[in-house]
Amino acid sequence: MVADHGGVAVGTLLYRRRVAAGEPLRLDPRPVPVVGREKLLGSIAKRSTVVLCGPGGVGKTTAALEYAYRHLDEYALVWMFRAAEATALLAQFHELAERLDPTGIGERADPVARVHAALARQRGCWLLIFDSARDHAAVRRWLPPQGSGDVLVTTRDGRWPPGRTLPVDGLSTDVAAQFLLNQTGEFDTGSAEAIARRLGGLPLALAQAAAFVAGTGGTLAGYLQLLRRERPGLLPAAATWRPAFDDLRAAGPGPIALLRLLACLAPEDIPVRVLLSAPLPAAVPEEIRAELRPLVERPSGLDAAALELRRYHLIGPPGDLVSVHRLVQAVTLDALEPGRRAAWRAAAAALVEAAVPADVTVGESWPVCALLLRHALLVVDPLSRSMGRLARSPGHAGDYATARGLWQILAESRSARLGPGHPDTLAARDGLAYWSSVAAGPHGDRDGAEDQQQGG
Repeated sequence: MVADHGGVAVGTLLYRRRVAAGEPLRLDPRPVPVVGREKLLGSIAKRSTVVLCGPGGVGKTTAALEYAYRHLDEYALVWMFRAAEATALLAQFHELAERLDPTGIGERADPVARVHAALARQRGCWLLIFDSARDHAAVRRWLPPQGSGDVLVTTRDGRWPPGRTLPVDGLSTDVAAQFLLNQTGEFDTGSAEAIARRLGGLPLALAQAAAFVAGTGGTLAGYLQLLRRERPGLLPAAATWRPAFDDLRAAGPGPIALLRLLACLAPEDIPVRVLLSAPLPAAVPEEIRAELRPLVERPSGLDAAALELRRYHLIGPPGDLVSVHRLVQAVTLDALEPGRRAAWRAAAAALVEAAVPADVTVGESWPVCALLLRHALLVVDPLSRSMGRLARSPGHAGDYATARGLWQILAESRSARLGPGHPDTLAARDGLAYWSSVAAGPHGDRDGAEDQQQGG
């Protein structure tokens, strides 16, 4: 279907605008395709003032534009402001003031006041979009105090009055994978899902991935291999986070240090309060200790740093456990020199090891061990004593399948590095055989467990 007379064609739907030629209408081109945002767009429609907040590249502006184009017929005036800089915003208000007040009434007045007064007199409903606002304080004076209209704001900053914010998150794996398949014309669901997970469902990164595959004539499987080998060169979406990183550095050492630590761990369920408890373990490299001290030596140090990271939506919502976007982790680590990166990973390993309870067989220890496990598997040496201690916890907690899997990892690692006859390898095979037998139950594969014990 072809749109005309001010219509906007999307697939088989035609959206016509009520705004007549010459009346105020300014919007960026409509983004296509938009997927996985129906719930978000429905939530926008239920409020008069909405702040879409989230990290760079997550699709805040896309959602705002999609909403505006879908609802053009409901508004007599639609205007989109570039709200990152006050000087540019003032010029845009002056332009709109001239459109709304062409006879020159109040020509000497502040253009912001002129626009607000004209909107208050406006008979039809209007929609203003303030795109890329720095924070609430920076945009507050520009917001109309009255009138029959709606306001949409996009921002990285999450500190706004209660009830106004709508967080914008990455796309789910299935939606993101289907987007990649549709854009590339492929049927490789496995590669599409793997790419979607590695990119954390970030729409900008997904669009760039699809464009790369289509533009080079490659495949999703090939792109996945490139992403694994050459991650920094394939993440142009990372540029959207650079202003946030610059602001974090200006805020002091705590926030950027916390971000670097989080980047070394698994992306979900990071028990930061468990890890960052004084005193810091001696195994933390000395150059990293100085950066971590503000987080553990001052009562409010960790909370203040976490608040700064949440301000830019670099980590998840408040709570005892922290999550961080996979691409944020990648960009943070890629910005470090190899030696510094290794030092931060060593620090993360030392903190995880120090947090493993002395007695992992008692019930009080099991929740902490369960939280530490995914991070330990990522950063802790399988041959370490703490890893061997941690491996005992799931079985005592009744999670026999996890216990069997852990002892399998330890047995294979020790056999490869220490040799099949080393006492530590044999101990790991004993553990694997025991928990395999328990997991199998009273009628399980006892012969298989004995084979595992003997290395077969």
